[in-house]
Amino acid sequence: MMNRTHVSQLSRVVLCFSLYLGSTGLCVAETPSTSFELYPSPSKKTLKKLAQHAPPEKEFTAPPPQADIKQQHNARRGGTFSIGAGFSGQEGFIASARLAHDSLFGIEGLKLSLATRMSGSQQLARVAFGIGMTPSSRFFAKMTLDGAMRAFSPEEDGLQSRSFGGILTAGMRLGRGWSLALGYKLSNESLTNSDLLGQTSLQLPKGTWNTPLWDSALKLTLKHTPARPRDEETGMLTGLHFTLTGQTSNPLTGSAFNYTKLDTSLKYGVSLGHGFHLVMEAGGGVMMGEDTAIPFVERYRYGGIHGLQSGLPSLGPQMQHNGQTFALGGTGLLYARSELRIPIIRKFGLYLFAGVEAAAVFSQYNAQTTPLKVAASPTLAANLGVLWKSPIGPLRFQFSLPIVRPPGTSPLLFNFSTGSSF
Repeated sequence: MMNRTHVSQLSRVVLCFSLYLGSTGLCVAETPSTSFELYPSPSKKTLKKLAQHAPPEKEFTAPPPQADIKQQHNARRGGTFSIGAGFSGQEGFIASARLAHDSLFGIEGLKLSLATRMSGSQQLARVAFGIGMTPSSRFFAKMTLDGAMRAFSPEEDGLQSRSFGGILTAGMRLGRGWSLALGYKLSNESLTNSDLLGQTSLQLPKGTWNTPLWDSALKLTLKHTPARPRDEETGMLTGLHFTLTGQTSNPLTGSAFNYTKLDTSLKYGVSLGHGFHLVMEAGGGVMMGEDTAIPFVERYRYGGIHGLQSGLPSLGPQMQHNGQTFALGGTGLLYARSELRIPIIRKFGLYLFAGVEAAAVFSQYNAQTTPLKVAASPTLAANLGVLWKSPIGPLRFQFSLPIVRPPGTSPLLFNFSTGSSF
């Protein structure tokens, strides 16, 4: 065995090296003194044992790029701002904006949002304030205030509505993605140029809508949202989403109306691998009550005002004004659609989509003889377009080809929108 050799130093220095002399290996190790000492290096068997008991090495994680750092900083602050634009055959050009903060005053789950939407047929403004709006909170509460002006006819002297009000909601999360909420809605509704409706079979509450009427209702909502509602990479819908809502309005709640409304929707999204994504949705609703007891703005319209994603014209009862057709709305609605997204340039979030959708609007003419009657032929359409996950949000360019066309429907429809939730 080699003798110990001392090498004097003025200070402590950490140094390690191997010196091979024949078959003997030497290692220099640090000592508490101001010198180095040479020892025989450990054998291969000893090194193997040390390696087995050594702590695991930490995986190296590269620092995020500057854009990701900015995004993380914005997420911590909780503030978001978005703008949108679109075009549809029913509303023309559409512009929207939204400002929201998810952690107001630094309090997690304290949320405030301001939103507006403007088009040729409607102008909407909304203010929402909520507390406990994080998935980890057991209880939550929310207050929403709305103001809206809608034109149901493209003519300046056509039927229009004005409404303002809000809804106060409180609820609890039941676990496994389920939540239950109870709300109280209070809104003031009025129609202008409502004499046009005298030409239809609909009867207005108290003979006219020119006088503002109050609609107050109790609203119960059962909802299921998966733990990961959207794909982290693409932002597309994932998992099973379910909503069931019941709403009742009658004089006992201080309302000028008397109706019950049930709505449901079921959405499912799944990634098929290699960038392919499938989304499906089905839903419907029904309103029970006489025409004179149902608010005009609450009636179902598919496409156009209160419509869904496609640009298909509204179904159900319609009337003419100066040669223009507009929907009166029905008391029942059924719809279903599916869509397959195919990646074109996955790196830039560019997808081609193809799908089909079908819908039908019903009208309750006489509750005693025909409780539910189809007011117009159901529609079936094929959709084809491009979806781009742009820096300002999802951009959607869609062409709709009606396969089963209601009377007066264009053989080809185009729709452009931002911020699609489907």
